[in-house]
Amino acid sequence: MDVNLLKNEICTALTNKNYSGELRKISSTDADTAKFLNLLDKILDRHFLRSPKDIPYAKSFFENAVIYHNELALVASWSIYELFQAKIYDYLWIKYNQIESARKALVLYYHYIKNTHSSRETFAALYRVIDLNRRINTNKTIEIDIPQLWKYMYGQCVSSERLTLLELAFDYQFINTDDIADLAEKELSGLKDQEKEVEVIKSFVDLFEKASSKKKENKGAEKERLKRILRIAVDTLIVAARSENATLVYRSHLLEQAIQRLKKISGTEEERKQLHLERSEIQKLFLKQMPMHHHKIDLSEMLTKYYRVLEALNKEESLNFLARILPLFDPVKISNAIASRDGGGLMMFFDVTIMDAAGKTSATIPSLMSDKKDEAMEAHAIHDTLLSMDISGFFIAHILEYIRAHFDVNLEDVRRVIEHSAFIAPGRTKQFEIGINAGFQKDFITAINVLVPQVENAFRCLLQECGIVVYNLKDDGTEELKTFSALLELPETAEFFENDFLFTLKAVFCSKYGLNLRNEIAHGLLSDSFYFSNRAYYVWWLIFKLCYTLNGLEYFRYFPAVTKAFEQLSVEQSEESSDSTTDEDMF
Repeated sequence: MDVNLLKNEICTALTNKNYSGELRKISSTDADTAKFLNLLDKILDRHFLRSPKDIPYAKSFFENAVIYHNELALVASWSIYELFQAKIYDYLWIKYNQIESARKALVLYYHYIKNTHSSRETFAALYRVIDLNRRINTNKTIEIDIPQLWKYMYGQCVSSERLTLLELAFDYQFINTDDIADLAEKELSGLKDQEKEVEVIKSFVDLFEKASSKKKENKGAEKERLKRILRIAVDTLIVAARSENATLVYRSHLLEQAIQRLKKISGTEEERKQLHLERSEIQKLFLKQMPMHHHKIDLSEMLTKYYRVLEALNKEESLNFLARILPLFDPVKISNAIASRDGGGLMMFFDVTIMDAAGKTSATIPSLMSDKKDEAMEAHAIHDTLLSMDISGFFIAHILEYIRAHFDVNLEDVRRVIEHSAFIAPGRTKQFEIGINAGFQKDFITAINVLVPQVENAFRCLLQECGIVVYNLKDDGTEELKTFSALLELPETAEFFENDFLFTLKAVFCSKYGLNLRNEIAHGLLSDSFYFSNRAYYVWWLIFKLCYTLNGLEYFRYFPAVTKAFEQLSVEQSEESSDSTTDEDMF
């Protein structure tokens, strides 16, 4: 391909400052030429950069780009608009690590900014100047005056753009912090529309606070000045929060921001209290108006299968069936399922807010794009178990009702389940007896409040049996128990117990992303309605399962009969054998 044959057409297209894809209009029957023009068009496209740390091209762009090094260098040497020259040289620097191309790009970007008015492209060019100057001009061999360039741009910009420039100056120390604080204060004095410019005002105040904190002299006067500036932010946030145009979620967020800033101003306790009350009313109203999405799931076919298995079992075998009917939560399967939902869906990009019954934010699940990706995935996986508990609780409720209708499950049956269970610590048998029996009577208020505190102790005793230390020795010589959450996170815990067991305990009892039942019960946060929900059935069943399956004598005594019933059902429904080969695969 001889790019010189296209020189006139390319130069005509690239002398226009307002380039908008003219290269794509150049006709060519040659596939190689078409690829080159397409690459050049992409190089010259607008750069959407947010900071000097960003590079103009994604990694995948370089990986897929065809090599046209010589042709690009030739085009960059022609008489075309200097911004386009800069972008081509910048590309050659980033892709081929050519220092000379970087030097040319730096100079061209610099002159472009000095010869044009502020725009998004100008900011992108400034970011590239800062990055290139830092990387290749440490010896100052190229005369680049970034503070002067910054002041030139600052004089052309509107308030929101000046905010970006001031934040940039603070981060890269183009001007001293006293000047940044003064300029931020000056900008604030010129912003009048509190409702429309709330985010800009808030950001200017935050910047002023950061800059003023760097000052070493005249601390007393600076504190008073900071209080006055913080007051501007507070008043702006309150005005915007009381606007009829704002959504309830945004109003709540604005009031939260106002309260946080008021904490830094002494003597505002009563004002903060009133704002808390105002925000609570907004949160309650939001919950009342929040749209609810319902999705019907037909579980009747699966439930019918379970009933058919139960028809062949006696009372003792039915209890064995109840304990084995569902597996514990598998974090790997749940995480894979989350990842397969369109690559994670919106969870990839946005945090998820969890609210309690009063509309208060109880937790925020980080996006899957966060720095701590593994922790974010676990948080999403734990939160996903809540829906699984609802569905599982549905089956447990119907199976329990079937057993109650066909058999008289009494205290003797309960004692037989728990008396030899390795899960139950010495001296706790009576409490488990009361809790398990209450569940068979569908009294989940008694069952859950008795059993849940015992689960933590039972797990702690299991760890002690494994030789794991469950106490912390404090500096004053006293010893305190490690928390349930801390015990679950111990590296040695994972050496003795399966991941699904530990994950399930965390999701049900300890994690703020799951049921967090230990905390909810300890602080009296559960309403009456919880104890009549599918989740209540699930919690009781889980504890029953742990007691039963760790009673080897009872578990294996009836294991063959229940397994045989499953196998018989599998034979009768051979067309679905892959879905019903074992007891725990049926759900």
